[in-house]
Amino acid sequence: MNRIKILFSTLLLTLFTINLQAQNSCELRNEEPLYLNTSYSFEERAADLVSRLTPEEKQTLLGNTMYPIPRLGINKYDVWGEALHGIVGRNDNAGMTATSFPNSIAVGSSWDPELIRKEASVIADEARGFNNERIFTLTYWSPVIEPARDPRWGRTAESYSEDPFLVSELASGFVRGMMGDDARYLKSVPTGKHYIANNTEYNRHTGNSELDERDMREFYLSPYKSLIEKDDLPSIMTAYNAVNGIPVSASKFLVDSIARKTYGMKGYVTGDCGAIGDIYQGHHFLKDGVEATAAGLKAGVDIDCGGEYQSNALEAVERGLITMADIDRALINMMTIRMRLGEFDPPSIVPYSRLREDIINDPAHNDLAVEMATKTPVLLKNEVVKNGNSKALPLCAENISTIAVLGPQADRVELGDYSGPIEAHYSISHLKGLRNYIEKHNLPIEVFHAEGGDTRSKTDFFVLRSFTALKENGDRREYNATEFDDAASGIITNERFGNLTLQGIKDGDWTAYHNIDMNNLDSLILRLSVMQEGGTLEVRVDAPTGNVIASQIIESRSESRPFGRG
Repeated sequence: MNRIKILFSTLLLTLFTINLQAQNSCELRNEEPLYLNTSYSFEERAADLVSRLTPEEKQTLLGNTMYPIPRLGINKYDVWGEALHGIVGRNDNAGMTATSFPNSIAVGSSWDPELIRKEASVIADEARGFNNERIFTLTYWSPVIEPARDPRWGRTAESYSEDPFLVSELASGFVRGMMGDDARYLKSVPTGKHYIANNTEYNRHTGNSELDERDMREFYLSPYKSLIEKDDLPSIMTAYNAVNGIPVSASKFLVDSIARKTYGMKGYVTGDCGAIGDIYQGHHFLKDGVEATAAGLKAGVDIDCGGEYQSNALEAVERGLITMADIDRALINMMTIRMRLGEFDPPSIVPYSRLREDIINDPAHNDLAVEMATKTPVLLKNEVVKNGNSKALPLCAENISTIAVLGPQADRVELGDYSGPIEAHYSISHLKGLRNYIEKHNLPIEVFHAEGGDTRSKTDFFVLRSFTALKENGDRREYNATEFDDAASGIITNERFGNLTLQGIKDGDWTAYHNIDMNNLDSLILRLSVMQEGGTLEVRVDAPTGNVIASQIIESRSESRPFGRG
C-alpha cells in the first residue's frame, strides 16, 4: 500500500511539472515568437520560423518567387534581382530609373577594386531606395566571376577579365560594396555566378565540361574560393552545364563538399533559371522533375528558379528520395539571408532602412559613373602621325576641317547585358556627342557618317516552340514546332530553358508542316521568343511561296501571338 502511494505521488508530481512547463511555453509563445526576437542569432531565428511552416507552405517558399505566409508575417519575395552594373527593373517604383554604370569588362580595364567597391555601394544604396517601403528583392545575381576564357562565349562583357586572380580582386570590391560594412545587417546580397565552367552558350543547357583537377581548382574555382574565404560571399548560382558528367546543380561534390564544407560558404545557393529542370530535360541525368528536385536539394541548391521544387518537393519526400530535413535546411539557408537583410526587424535598428527613394539616380551617382567611364578605355596605340611631328591624339581642333565617323556602332547607345533603362538625356551616341561638342564650341568642322556594315545578328529573329490551331467552334490542337516535315537550311532543333525549340531562323527562312487541318480555322497561336527587333511572320499554304493566309508584324517581346484568318 505504501509503495502504491509513493508511485501515485510521483505520478502526480510528474503531471504537475509537465502541465507547468506547457503553461510556461504557451505564455512564451503568446508574448513573442523566437524568430522575431532580435537577441537570438539570425540562424536560430530562421530555424524557428521554418519550424512553424506547414509542409505545403514550405514547398511554396522553395522557388524564385517566395509566396507570402501572412499568418507568420512572411511577405512575397522575389529572389531574382539583377545589378551587374546598376539595378535592372524588377522594382515597385514605377517610372524611376537606376544609375547605369559601365559594363564589367570595361570596368575590369580600370584594375581598381576600390573604384568597383564604390560603384557597388551606390548600386546597393539605390537597391535599398527601391526597397524602402517593403523589402521585396535585395538578392542580386551579380557579379559574374566566371573568367572570360574565350571571346566566343557570348558573356564576355559580363565578366571582369580572363584572369582568375584579377577577377577575384575586382569582384571582391563589388561583393564588399554590395554587402555594406555593418557588422550585423547586409545592405544587399551579391551572388557569384555561374558556378562553374559556364563558358559556352550554344549548348549550355546540355553541355558537359571535362575538367582535370588542376584546371578546375586553379582556374574555374579560384574566384569562388577567394571570395568565399576572404569576403564571406553569401550566395552563388549553379550553372546549367554538367562538369565531368554530372550536372552542377546535382553535384553534391561541387556544391556541398567544395563550396560549403571546404570553402565555408554560408548563405544560400540558387540554381540558374531552369537549371534544375535541365538535370532531366537537358542532360537526361535523371528521369523526371521529382528526381531532379531531390538531387538538387541533396546537393545543396536551396532555391530553384523554375517550377520544379515548388511542384515536386513534397512528392520527393513521399517517394523517400529526400526527407523534410533536406527541405528545412534549404529554407533555413534562404530565410537566414532574409533575416540578415533586416526584413523581420524594426526599421529603427536596421541602418540601411534610412536609405530612401531620393537616393535613386542621385547626381553624385552619375558623377561616379562618368568617373568610371573615363577610367575604363584602353588605348592600344597612339603613334606619331605619318609626315608629322605629333601623335594622333589628342585631336587638335584648329587643324581639322572634316571628320569621318564610320561603323555600325557610331550612332547607337548600347549599355551591355543586364542594363536597365536610363534617362534620355544620358543616352548619347559617339556621333551625337561629337556633333554636340563641335556645335557647342562653334568649330568649323564638317562631320560625315556612314555605317559601313551591320554587326547585328542575322539569326534567331524568332525562337519557335509550338503553335496551336484554334477552330471557330473553340476546339484547339497544339503542334510541336520542332516536328516539321521540311525546313530551310540552317534551322536547327535545340534545347532552350529545358524545352526543344527551333533556332537559327534567318530572314526568309521557313518550316513546313503536313497534315495540318485548316478547315474552319479561326486563328493560329504561336509560342515564340522574339529576338533583335522582331520581324514579320507569314503563314502560307501548299508551299513556302504559296498563298499567304495570315501575316503579322511581331515586335521584340516574348509571348503567345494569335494569327487571325487571312
